[in-house]
Amino acid sequence: VTSFGGDAPDAKVLKWRAEAAEDFADLVSDHVRHKSVREDVSLSVLTTICQMPLPWRKCADKLTRLAMPIVEDETLQRLLPLLQAVTKALPESERLAEKVASHVRGLLKRAEPEHAAE
Repeated sequence: VTSFGGDAPDAKVLKWRAEAAEDFADLVSDHVRHKSVREDVSLSVLTTICQMPLPWRKCADKLTRLAMPIVEDETLQRLLPLLQAVTKALPESERLAEKVASHVRGLLKRAEPEHAAE
């Protein structure tokens, strides 16, 4: 959806692309809120979900509960894209961003210097 129309689409295509992305994010949000999706979600999928223009007020609590067991077993380097995605969505994603950032802070203490610098 986000790449529809190529690198230089006209204004009409940009509008359609934004509307489609928001509609898709609403569908994902509803699915996350109303279904048990834990076994279907990997860190990669979670990161992609958090990069969407989500209606965070509707799904933040459930998404945070879904994310934390996934986050706990990951390395600092693998968590950075998720951290970037949730901080980009601030202030709406505050609850999840705080949880991920807190976990990442703990990992920073044990991280290799080159990974901590990222």
